[in-house]
Amino acid sequence: MKSIRWALIFGIVYSSLLTAGMAQFDEMRCNYTARFSCSPKGCNPVPEAALTESFLILPGLVELEHWSPPKESERADLIAELKSRAMTTEKKHLRSEFPEIRRCDSKGCGPVPIFPLRTPTGFDLRVFDGTYFVALNTANLNPFQVRRGEFFEVATMLNIAFVGYGTCPLPEEDASTDGEE
Repeated sequence: MKSIRWALIFGIVYSSLLTAGMAQFDEMRCNYTARFSCSPKGCNPVPEAALTESFLILPGLVELEHWSPPKESERADLIAELKSRAMTTEKKHLRSEFPEIRRCDSKGCGPVPIFPLRTPTGFDLRVFDGTYFVALNTANLNPFQVRRGEFFEVATMLNIAFVGYGTCPLPEEDASTDGEE
């Protein structure tokens, strides 16, 4: 009887993963719906051409969910390496140590190594020094008009902030976990 129950549970989980789509496993392309450049004088929208040509490529949900930080003994060396690379034009791939966001435009894509942090509403995807992050919503929070798959991005440089909003193609979640309680 137990083996039938486990087989049934496995079948339900397996079919849920299949019907959820590969967005959970693969990288996902996220498109901007609005972008702004902000300074002490206020915020201005970026030109329409820059909005439509730009997009993000984020790691899949499974990679974000299962990533674990490097061991304490390795962390200082990896952060020193990231700081060193930030000062050069070297674009070595860091997939084995850190997940990456790729920021793309008409000129190509640039990798941004991140630390994914799980939050009650999704993930905060941050760089080591706090100058860049993306918040990805994986839950619907209807009272706040926050929808699954929406993201916002903040990048800072001196006294300027670049803010972006957009959507990512997350699979639908079932009605029992839609964020409403």
